[in-house]
Amino acid sequence: MADFLVRHFFWHDNFITAADRTLFNQVKTHCMEIIVTLLIGAIAGWLGAQIFKGHGLGLLGNIVVGILGSFVGYWLLGKLGVSFGAGWVGAILTGALGAVIILAIINLIFRSAK
Repeated sequence: MADFLVRHFFWHDNFITAADRTLFNQVKTHCMEIIVTLLIGAIAGWLGAQIFKGHGLGLLGNIVVGILGSFVGYWLLGKLGVSFGAGWVGAILTGALGAVIILAIINLIFRSAK
């Protein structure tokens, strides 16, 4: 996509330097990393909410809980010496575990406030 945009805005490849290509590739890579992080966070947060059976937090809430849950899950599983594996499935399961823990803590805080 970035190559198409560059060719669309510049008439010839002669105007594009190697530094420009490197910059466009880095931007493309960072955008994909952000999209994957948001996607995994959303799936992990949704899965955690389904397991916990709490009230729905919506898409943004699921993303936030899933991303924070990933940090909690990786920290906890690291302390226990356990891993759910590498890749997307492991990241989603780890994030879901952390999301369940975060949702349980949130539920305890707001239940005790009532």
